[in-house]
Amino acid sequence: MNEPGLHLDSDLVFRLRPDCRYRKVVDEGVILRQTEGEVLVSNRVGATVMDRLDGATPVAAILDGLVSQFEVDRPTAERDLSVFLHDLLQSGVIEPRPAADI
Repeated sequence: MNEPGLHLDSDLVFRLRPDCRYRKVVDEGVILRQTEGEVLVSNRVGATVMDRLDGATPVAAILDGLVSQFEVDRPTAERDLSVFLHDLLQSGVIEPRPAADI
């Protein structure tokens, strides 16, 4: 069974949608979807990714950081990042922004 995910274009950049707020609390990430009144919580790895979804950092840099920080092989990190970003997009937390537009 294939997990949903995105094709990770290395130049793609993501940012929080305007109606979402994010804070890191200890090692977890807390995301508030204001419009929906929903709170989402991510683990330490998810919080590390969320910290880099700043509208300026390309996916390639996020992936490189995960590989080095968590000592995970690149294919696993790429698959997991793809699934996580897909889930964030589907839940309305982030939106893509082409690096050329920055």
